Amino acid sequence: MRYIHQQIEEITAFVKATDLHVIKCSYKGSSSPEIVEPIAIEDMLTRSRTLWGLALPYYVIVSSSVNPEALSLREAVTRVEATAARDEFLLIAYQDGGIISVSGMTFPFQEHAQRADWWQPNRL
Repeated sequence: MRYIHQQIEEITAFVKATDLHVIKCSYKGSSSPEIVEPIAIEDMLTRSRTLWGLALPYYVIVSSSVNPEALSLREAVTRVEATAARDEFLLIAYQDGGIISVSGMTFPFQEHAQRADWWQPNRL
């Protein structure tokens, strides 16, 4: 499931309330994932508004696990959407502003968000 968000308060509140880890990953899967603070989600949203069609070189996995595999964005999207994990989703800066969330189930912060089924990871 794919959704676009212009605000991230509900996402960061969910991350903090459920004590999930925020992990920055290379979108090519070419480097080791790095645990970051939830403020990185706000930074991603801010940066998305200045990309003008370009892509950030990373995406974020939000998970209860602290040791995710180094997957390309395309591989990570395929894996996450194929599961109904209650403790894992992806966040990607949208090139025209906003955050795309990707999951295998609907999380509370996605319930009122606009669907983004049109978004494809291979357009990076």
